[in-house]
Amino acid sequence: MGLVITRKRDRLTTVAILAVILLLDLAWPAPDRERQITQSLLGADGERIELKTGPAFRVGSRWLLFFDHPGKVGPIRGAVLVEDDNIHSLHLFEAHEGINRDAFADPTLVQSLAGLPAKAPVEIDVITGATISSQMLADAVNETLVQWRSTVR
Repeated sequence: MGLVITRKRDRLTTVAILAVILLLDLAWPAPDRERQITQSLLGADGERIELKTGPAFRVGSRWLLFFDHPGKVGPIRGAVLVEDDNIHSLHLFEAHEGINRDAFADPTLVQSLAGLPAKAPVEIDVITGATISSQMLADAVNETLVQWRSTVR
């Protein structure tokens, strides 16, 4: 009889601990992923501005413009780093486009944007075998730049 009571107590203790963990998880704010990325790329978290395409952060004359755009296979998530009204770099965080799901793995695509004016339309080099995906990435970048310019500039 004592063994049954001990097991019930152990189960109740386990359930109570799990309930407390769940409540703490729900009450604890989720980390701001975009702010963390901004801190790592720009060295500070900066001023946050909400755009329709995603948040934008300003640190001095540099802007980090996030986007989350539907792709052909899944979402295309990334950010455009703008410095002195020119595109400094493009950072892709998630993109599974192309036959092998690595259409954007070639760094020349991302590097082709460096130095271009941060004004739409931005032309992106089309990747062989991923023409539609390349256009979707160009659309994401252009929509982000249009939103940024209309909101901030």
